[in-house]
Amino acid sequence: MSYPEIVKLASGIPKIIKTERNGGFKLSGDMLSSAVSKKTKGLILNSPSNPTGCVYREDELKSLAEIIEKNGLWVMSDEVYEKFGNYSAFSH
Repeated sequence: MSYPEIVKLASGIPKIIKTERNGGFKLSGDMLSSAVSKKTKGLILNSPSNPTGCVYREDELKSLAEIIEKNGLWVMSDEVYEKFGNYSAFSH
């Protein structure tokens, strides 16, 4: 996975938050809140997520957004999987 290396290239220190199978491999608001410190600058968030395929519901994203906004974090989202499964995205 290239995300930790991208953070390092930007002179950051990656902090990986472990998710659990029983939670659908999704990051919860509580998990994010516990991981954020004064040094935290941003979050890399993917939905749908590779390799798990998990997709966040609106209420889950709102929970994360509250913490992101409260802490003034930047969000980087990898949208490469947005069009997978949509044949028209590949037909042009």
